Amino acid sequence: STLDRSSAASDVYKRQKVVKDKAKFNLEQYGWKVDYVVTHTCPYEYRPTYRYIPDLNTAKCFKRHYDNEKFLSKIRNKLVYEMWLCGHFHLDRTVGNVRFLYDDIYEIK
Repeated sequence: STLDRSSAASDVYKRQKVVKDKAKFNLEQYGWKVDYVVTHTCPYEYRPTYRYIPDLNTAKCFKRHYDNEKFLSKIRNKLVYEMWLCGHFHLDRTVGNVRFLYDDIYEIK
């Protein structure tokens, strides 16, 4: 029912807020300086939009992660880090200090 969906969406939002607040709290404890960041998706500005396939409507699929990617962008703008590691897009590529992993293995030293 619509009520069930609305309640479920509210629960998801609440859980995401808790995770985001905890992430910010933890980063504050380290003075916004870390060696590595590991996330499922990437900051918004690093999205590999060239991989979007219009016929498969991948842009709509990736839009589900928009809020998380925007949040990660805000984090990235404040954070000092060596390398950001992420997946989600199923490619192996480095853009600046953001590394997309799919088949590659990245050794953390």
